[in-house]
Amino acid sequence: MSGSDNGVSGAYPTGPGDWLRCQLHCHTTNSDGDASPAELLDAYTALGFDAVAITDHWHVTRLDSERLISIPGSELSSRSPSPTGEAEALAIGVDRLPDAREPFDSIEAMARWIAGHGGYPILCHPYWSGMEPSEVAGAGSLGAVEVWNGGSQLLQGNGLSSVHWDAASHGGHLMPGIATDDCHTPPGDCGLAWTWVLAAERTAAAVVAGLRAGRCYGSNGPRIEAVRVDRDGVLVRCSSARTVRLRSGPWDGCAAHADGRGDWRGAALRLDEGGLLVEARLQYPEFWRWARVEVEDDRGGVAWGPPFRLPGDEPGLPPGYGA
Repeated sequence: MSGSDNGVSGAYPTGPGDWLRCQLHCHTTNSDGDASPAELLDAYTALGFDAVAITDHWHVTRLDSERLISIPGSELSSRSPSPTGEAEALAIGVDRLPDAREPFDSIEAMARWIAGHGGYPILCHPYWSGMEPSEVAGAGSLGAVEVWNGGSQLLQGNGLSSVHWDAASHGGHLMPGIATDDCHTPPGDCGLAWTWVLAAERTAAAVVAGLRAGRCYGSNGPRIEAVRVDRDGVLVRCSSARTVRLRSGPWDGCAAHADGRGDWRGAALRLDEGGLLVEARLQYPEFWRWARVEVEDDRGGVAWGPPFRLPGDEPGLPPGYGA
């Protein structure tokens, strides 16, 4: 599907090009993975991916492929006040690493270095790393947050970092949420999640440019087809879904359900032949002026749309909030 078919007014990635299914976090025998680089790319080719960034720890794995877009990258680390003492970030598009392979002093220093060397910095698995949401919110140079880490969820049930992501959004830093495998042992932990990127062409540079422009969203199942903002609220078109939500700050948000039960400031506009949502309308959040779309399918899969600002004046706090 072309980018022009997904166009929206101010709330969703649009532009020329195609949506590419990308894996942005995986490892090989060049760090702590079980598969060779060639074996890893074979696994993702078999699953129908368009692009893969091999992100070995403190190592840039270079491998060209005729079947996949191969993006240079690495997984770097920094010090953190978290209980683990460490935070990690993906350096997508970086093909040369620092001479000294030592942790950066902070997430912000790590993200600044990645961005300053032509890369796109994505914070890895903050929930798995034991980080506080405030630490994420304070790193203004981050390009994205890994909202879903399939490997962490598969092994330990702590792959979802939406609280950390939303804390950054609520602090004014609106950035995409990406979803990844963090693959180490293919095929068992590959194909768990992916990031859709609207790229102007099928090249590594175009994928990085799409990420940097925010033309991306994470998913482990459903698709977001369009998001349109108008005076009446937010219109969402998607693949077959059980629930469509408009997420925002504390005490806020809206939901539309295929069966109508639990609708809150939202309603189904169109169902498919199986009775699932493919179009919904949601009202603006009551108190805040940022939001993001979240689509959940009938198997529990989720797509996390990028946060966006809503029109209107800055509202006050809800009655009693913060008291």
